[in-house]
Amino acid sequence: MRARSLTAVGSTAGALAKDIASQVRALRPDALLWLTDSAKPEEVASALSDTCGASVGGVSMQGLLGGGGEHGSSSESSSRVVALALSASEGSGATAFHSPPEGLPDLPAESWAAYAAATPDASPHLMLLASPPRTGAFELERWLERLDRSLPWAKKVGGLTAGDERLFVNGVQHDGGAVGLALEGVAMEAASMQGALPIGPSFAITESEGNFIRALDGKEVGEALEPVLDAFRRAPTGNLMAGVSVPTRAPAAGAAAAAPPLSSSPYVVRALMGYNKDHSFLAIGASPDLLEATGARLQLHAFSEENARQELRASAAALAERGPLSGGLMVPCLGRGAGLYGEHDVEINELTRALGPLALTGFLAGGEIGPVGSRTFVHTYTTTIGLLREAAS
Repeated sequence: MRARSLTAVGSTAGALAKDIASQVRALRPDALLWLTDSAKPEEVASALSDTCGASVGGVSMQGLLGGGGEHGSSSESSSRVVALALSASEGSGATAFHSPPEGLPDLPAESWAAYAAATPDASPHLMLLASPPRTGAFELERWLERLDRSLPWAKKVGGLTAGDERLFVNGVQHDGGAVGLALEGVAMEAASMQGALPIGPSFAITESEGNFIRALDGKEVGEALEPVLDAFRRAPTGNLMAGVSVPTRAPAAGAAAAAPPLSSSPYVVRALMGYNKDHSFLAIGASPDLLEATGARLQLHAFSEENARQELRASAAALAERGPLSGGLMVPCLGRGAGLYGEHDVEINELTRALGPLALTGFLAGGEIGPVGSRTFVHTYTTTIGLLREAAS
């Protein structure tokens, strides 16, 4: 698929909708993912509903990415819309869908049958926008667990929109849940850049209870961690966090393998909730099943601006080795961007410096969806990307 990133600014919702619809029609794409900070997103949705066969969108109020730049919240006198226009090459395509928080995507039965049976090299990949409904909650990570079980080889990238629950599929409004594009016949590179680098050794988790770790390498938690913590206290390198290993799934016998993850030893990074040396426990904000998994490991990590830059550069270099990319979806945490680096466009510039021109569209999110190992997580302080292989001319 070939990607294009578009943006429009308007003083009224009508002018905004007319501008972006005109740009989209000129490209005649097969699929579209859009976001706006307009108070009247239904006008944008209506204008875009007949511009292509598969269109999804949402509202996010904390910043948008598109047209080559990162844009802060719009002023009271104007609104913005960004769009990722996707043009299919032979053998590729896209299907737009909605899912309620308690269900799965409302894809056609024949699509589900084909997707669930797909081998790693033939799996669809998903770009997702999610939001809790106005009067309810959305246990997004549990929803992602169901989706991982149903579509184990699909890469899933996106985020939670910030400040508004309205989502749209082909012009139809939904109250929260998730909307997305299922992309078929495409190669997508996905990465979750968590802004944290490991410090100290990796420990085997040898005893845990819920999200409490009781023993590491067969020792009490304090005995194992104090040397690392002492060194960190003397020379802190950021905000201390916990990394928990995530297993990588092997393909079925005879199936072609999917591209390996960007990290050969992935850890999902989570907040430290509590630590008590005397009572031998470390509480972290991770799912208990991760701590109880066979071979589970813990490694402390440090989050900082400099570590985020280093990780971003390493990920971009790894992506560059895999061949040319057209563009795709980029979702940073609303705590990153100018809030972390002191200026806009730092991450976009790092990616394009390593990978060349990219059509990037996205938004600053209240929770970022992206893979680590064989699972998809909701992250914090993370930038997730789903980049499509450049289509042959």
